[in-house]
Order: sequence, then C-alpha cells, then structure tokens
Amino acid sequence: MGSKDKGESHFHRGTSFFVLSIYVFYIYSYSVAVLEFSFVTELAEKLYKILHALSVVFF
Repeated sequence: MGSKDKGESHFHRGTSFFVLSIYVFYIYSYSVAVLEFSFVTELAEKLYKILHALSVVFF
C-alpha cells in the first residue's frame, strides 16, 4: 500500500509540474505579446508624428 501511494504522489507531482509549466508558458507568451504590441503602437505613434511634422513643413 505504501508503494502505491508513492507512485500516485509521484504521478501527481509530475502532472502538477506539467500544468504549472503550461501556465508559465502562457503567461510568458501573453507578456511578450503585450510588450510587442506596446512597442509597435509606440513606433506607429512616432512615425505619425514625424510624418505630420513633414507634412506641415512641405504643405
């Protein structure tokens, strides 16, 4: 009976580690996506300001 309990707890520990690693992967992916979106948005805003300044100068 003791041997069976050890096997089940080892399986449970492996399963919980797997689930935890999936959570970490998704949290990391989400944070990277948010940072990339922020970078792209900021870049677009800077390009808009530059183009606006150029259009004021030329037109």
